[in-house]
Amino acid sequence: MICKQNIVITGFMGTGKSTVAVLIARKFNRPFIDTDQEIEKRLGTSINDIFSRGQEQLFRESERVLLKELSEQTNLVIATGGGTLLSRSSLQLLEQSSLFCLDASVDNLVQRLYNCASRPLLNHDNLRYDIENLLDDRRCNYQRIDQHISTDHLSPEEIATTIINRIEARNKAQITRSIKVQPRDLPPYPIFIAKDVLNRSAHLFKSIGASLEQVIIADSNLQEQSEKLRTHLLNHGFKTKLLSIDAQESEKTLVSAEILLRQLAEIRCSRASSIIAFGGGVVGDIGAFVAATYMRGLSIVQIPTTLLAMVDSSIGGKCGLNLQQSKNLIGVFKHPQAVIIDPCLLYSLPQQEVSAGLAEVIKHGLIGDEELLCMLEADAYNIEELIFRNLCVKAKIVAADSFEKDQRMLLNFGHTFGHAFESVSQHRIKHGPAVGLGMLVATRLAILMNQASEKLYIRIENLLTKHKLPISLNNILIDDVLSALELDKKHSQNNKHFIIPLAAQQLKIITNPPEILIRKAIESILYQDS
Repeated sequence: MICKQNIVITGFMGTGKSTVAVLIARKFNRPFIDTDQEIEKRLGTSINDIFSRGQEQLFRESERVLLKELSEQTNLVIATGGGTLLSRSSLQLLEQSSLFCLDASVDNLVQRLYNCASRPLLNHDNLRYDIENLLDDRRCNYQRIDQHISTDHLSPEEIATTIINRIEARNKAQITRSIKVQPRDLPPYPIFIAKDVLNRSAHLFKSIGASLEQVIIADSNLQEQSEKLRTHLLNHGFKTKLLSIDAQESEKTLVSAEILLRQLAEIRCSRASSIIAFGGGVVGDIGAFVAATYMRGLSIVQIPTTLLAMVDSSIGGKCGLNLQQSKNLIGVFKHPQAVIIDPCLLYSLPQQEVSAGLAEVIKHGLIGDEELLCMLEADAYNIEELIFRNLCVKAKIVAADSFEKDQRMLLNFGHTFGHAFESVSQHRIKHGPAVGLGMLVATRLAILMNQASEKLYIRIENLLTKHKLPISLNNILIDDVLSALELDKKHSQNNKHFIIPLAAQQLKIITNPPEILIRKAIESILYQDS
């Protein structure tokens, strides 16, 4: 049973959009709309004539009006023109549809378009040159569409079948919520909140066109679940192998990454393979680093199993390995093909693991969601809603700053001091509690600089206490913390950058605060055992 969501086929001219869309419409007995034909009908003239008279603006406005009308309908199959979804506003009108972009190589496009009727943006005498230029101009826009299908070696019938299979697979996956992460100038990727992923993930993989060759990198403590996931994928036609790692923060090193890279080579993992990171933040970081570096890059799907990983580390593409001197000094940006979140995987976790994740939830509420903070203060939430609201905050910031050049640095609220606490304690202090303590120190620094109120500090302190997170730290030397801060990744050209809160949902990046205030802020949470 296919849902009533519109199916939209887009892509460059000559990729077979209309032919494929007609086949899909016939399969499901749906109305078919070709946007170019509909606009010609409404304007009473051909698109070639419109463009030859210099009226492209009229054409684009007619497109926008038509897309608005179609977005308010359901159960349609729509084929668009090659330039229809090039504007963000046009794409947003159809973002609730099942949207597919058809691709083809330049050689195939030249061959297909050579004997076609004239196209308004192509000169037959310079066909290859014009195609290459148009593709260059449109590449970033097409990348905003997450579902792509190469048409080079497929017939229209095979393309239609591929699309239908993907849509039907998604319908079987029991997705309860989804959100799209749109990194700037990079392909978007979906985050699915779904049920029973150990028995249904194959449907999700098929719905995104994932490789049939999979290597699961899993937390060794999750042997039973990872074997269940592997068996499920094998039973649904995937060639799946399983590698396990010790998922301790102290093992998040180049040595561990090299062991995995060697294992991938030993099992003859190819560039056609995809990595599945199944575990918490350590597995997600090492898995993404390995995926980014093996054979210059494999795709990766993140299946986080801790609340901390679900609300934070699996999203945004940052992955880091530790050096002896500090946390996450080695790393790359590796955005996943998809993130699959199953809140049911949290039910067996001890309370301290859930609390660790709630530190990041509190952070996201302070950054961009007052209602999220109120839910935490009242203990009035279900875990799925909590996760989803977090995803919305983080996805919005990642979309605006994919590579942490400015705005995304706000997501490091609490991390600057928190990472230092982790490092000097040799990871005795775990990431979640460390971030909570880091938020307190950053808030105290803001108070000492007369930029925040004591009331804000008390609010954060109460939130941490309510959710069983520490508000003080023992047996840490302040000079060791200050030394660890020197290696923070946000520092540049002898400038030290810190994120402080002025109020809830109002954070600020400051540079080179007085060291005496940094020291006092850290001292405010430290005590020594007698």
